[in-house]
Amino acid sequence: IEGVGLDNKLNKKIFSSSKGVVLSQPFLSNHGVYIIKVEDITPIQKEKFLKEKDKYKEKIYLQKEIIEKIKLFARLEKEFNLQIFSSFYSSQ
Repeated sequence: IEGVGLDNKLNKKIFSSSKGVVLSQPFLSNHGVYIIKVEDITPIQKEKFLKEKDKYKEKIYLQKEIIEKIKLFARLEKEFNLQIFSSFYSSQ
């Protein structure tokens, strides 16, 4: 949810409501307090979803791969006391 992020409790309340309904109680999350009104419901477009799902899956896998490489390099840097001398590269 834009501005809120992923919050399972909030998502359940919103997606179990009907169009035009104001949720009976404010919702408290890590991001603040919300009073929610369901203004519209957009049905899923299955073909578009399936097409874009793979694209987003690939992005997530790439992000995870980058994160794991960063963790590996940080661990190696700490374990072997590696140092990067940037002046060496800038002089060539």
